[in-house]
Amino acid sequence: MRDFHTDDVFISRLKLLVIMASAHLKQCPLGDFRKKANIQNANHVAKEIVDWQGQVQNFRSNHELKGDASFDHIFFQRVKLLAVMAKALAEDHPMGFHRLKAMDDNLNAIC
Repeated sequence: MRDFHTDDVFISRLKLLVIMASAHLKQCPLGDFRKKANIQNANHVAKEIVDWQGQVQNFRSNHELKGDASFDHIFFQRVKLLAVMAKALAEDHPMGFHRLKAMDDNLNAIC
């Protein structure tokens, strides 16, 4: 076990966002409670990814030396896009075939 870090909360929120988006792609119903949770979670992820990106980029060589997962700016852009799309879903914006396909491709790239 290790101490709890704020990065743990971010990763958990990102995982929840991925699960919620995947559930929508599988046509699971999105009730009022899930919509509210989705919007709040997407707002937190979109806000925190900016800080998290700066921390990782500032210590990129340190992460690479330790053999940790390497991150690039495309990953952070994909997470931002996922947050925006998940929020749009919860706010009942129209999602056509191409947007759903883009969300599926984005989810696959993030996972």
